[in-house]
Amino acid sequence: MVALLSTSHAAWKSLEKRYASQSKTCILQLKNQLHNTKRGDLSISDFVDKITHIVDNLALTGKPDDDDDLITIIMNNVGLAYEVTVNSAQAQDTSISLDDFIGLLLSTEMQLNEQNSVLSESIATTFYAPQSKTNSSHDRGSFNSQRSSQNHQRLARSLNPSPQSNSSPSDNRQKC
Repeated sequence: MVALLSTSHAAWKSLEKRYASQSKTCILQLKNQLHNTKRGDLSISDFVDKITHIVDNLALTGKPDDDDDLITIIMNNVGLAYEVTVNSAQAQDTSISLDDFIGLLLSTEMQLNEQNSVLSESIATTFYAPQSKTNSSHDRGSFNSQRSSQNHQRLARSLNPSPQSNSSPSDNRQKC
């Protein structure tokens, strides 16, 4: 106990020893959390915010990570969609700054979102077929539609024959 110590120096040493182990545990947990943080479905900005929050907490413990370590962690966890961007950053002769790398990732994310938007619009228009407003029997779609409807009715009757002898006209339930 600190209260029983005779000097302030002894009290500070006791406190330092007590909280050093907690601090080491906290640092290990934060570093583990930092290295195991995956992007998953997060946007790049949300992912970077999550990483930055952990890094800020590490800095508060007195153990900040440098930008190169952060870039490596981000590179390893952004996913395959960003592989070209990661390879481009790794191929540079000089090391890229954290801000420049995040800028590249955000730019790539915008391009991917635009491509996905164009692709989904293209798919939607490919499968869109306006319905015919005419019901002419000469219309090929109308004829095929009528034929299909008649075939479905015949099939339904053959699978579920209504026993006329077992039911009265007012009673539509099948009797066993």
